[in-house]
Amino acid sequence: VSEGTGAAERFVFEGDFIPQPTPMADVLELLDDRRFRLLGRSNDLIHVAGKRSSLGHLNYHLNSIAGVDDGAFWLPDEQADGVVRPVAFVVAPTLGAAEVVAALRQRVESVFVPRRVVHVASLPREGTGKLTARALREFALAQLAGDDTPVRVTHEVPVDHPAFAGHFPGQPLLPGALLVAEVTEVLRRVPAMVARLGPAPTLAAVKFLAPVRPGAELLVELLPESGAARGVRFEVRQGDTVAASGRWVAGASAPAPAGSR
Repeated sequence: VSEGTGAAERFVFEGDFIPQPTPMADVLELLDDRRFRLLGRSNDLIHVAGKRSSLGHLNYHLNSIAGVDDGAFWLPDEQADGVVRPVAFVVAPTLGAAEVVAALRQRVESVFVPRRVVHVASLPREGTGKLTARALREFALAQLAGDDTPVRVTHEVPVDHPAFAGHFPGQPLLPGALLVAEVTEVLRRVPAMVARLGPAPTLAAVKFLAPVRPGAELLVELLPESGAARGVRFEVRQGDTVAASGRWVAGASAPAPAGSR
């Protein structure tokens, strides 16, 4: 085994049983001539305040806390005081944020203890249980979005969606009502949008501009308006094509904007 070059500290396997030098997918820290510490996968490592760890390692300890049904660490792009601070998302209905933080302090180095613990109903795992980096990033940005922050979420229309059966045989299309339902579901997963529009928003306008077929990958964009109505415009895109657009406004049960009374 020979150490690779560069800051990534990758290692390369060489030997009679390996015909070509092969870079490792794991990152190691050499302790001495005979021992090493496995830090994690090369695409899983994070650096906080000069310390290294892996998301897999942190997630293991987060999910080992009694009362945490599911959880995941996420490292945002922005920095506070020049240091990126991790955020923990947890499904832990019986625990408060302070209890999660206290338990993590006993398990991980202090720099990796999250400044913010966000309680959620569930994480966007695939049917296999996998939580992809893209899905977690979109989920995290949606959960942390401010009142006027645009939100973008991708969604793949299943090839075997039951709505396609008998709906234009040979040229199946996703019905417009179900496309609106997908947008509604995205809205409900964004706390800032729920706070703005209330639990039962009103669909003020919608246009269906292009067909959505089985297996389509959609980008749902939610764009908060700055006017007094506090509406939210939306677009559903397939690549460069806008499949649908419209506008939501607050339902009758929505809270009044601050300062309006």
